[in-house]
Amino acid sequence: MMLESFKGKSSFRLSDLGFLIGSILSIGSVVILRGDLGVGKTALSKEILSFFDFRDVVSPSFCILNQYKTHDFTINHFDLYRLKSEDELLGIGFEESLRVGITIVEWPEIASRFIPDSSLKISMFFTDRDDIRFCKMSSSGAEHSVFVSQK
Repeated sequence: MMLESFKGKSSFRLSDLGFLIGSILSIGSVVILRGDLGVGKTALSKEILSFFDFRDVVSPSFCILNQYKTHDFTINHFDLYRLKSEDELLGIGFEESLRVGITIVEWPEIASRFIPDSSLKISMFFTDRDDIRFCKMSSSGAEHSVFVSQK
């Protein structure tokens, strides 16, 4: 699967894009993934996590949160699709997770008021080809400038 980046006219393999994103993340980083069902949000999450040497990554669709522990921090991978209220969100410790470790969020709509402006926001779109996705990225965080044009 290929993705076209927001900055420039480059095309990346999903694995390359995940590796690049993983390489700029640090404690407190938040990655927001938006897109239709089946567009590749979990696939990109798996590639980001592979940068940190996690290979057995599964979708958190049913359990809502999967945690991956490194020696120094935890990566929280959320899928918020099934949550219906902010109370449910707060009940799973979402707000606290944003302050520790790295957080990846799929289906973030219910959490919008908790998401930091500096988050790397990635919207993925289908194209007319099954093996290509268009990817739009935005952030106000300087650490994401490799992907996002700063204006």
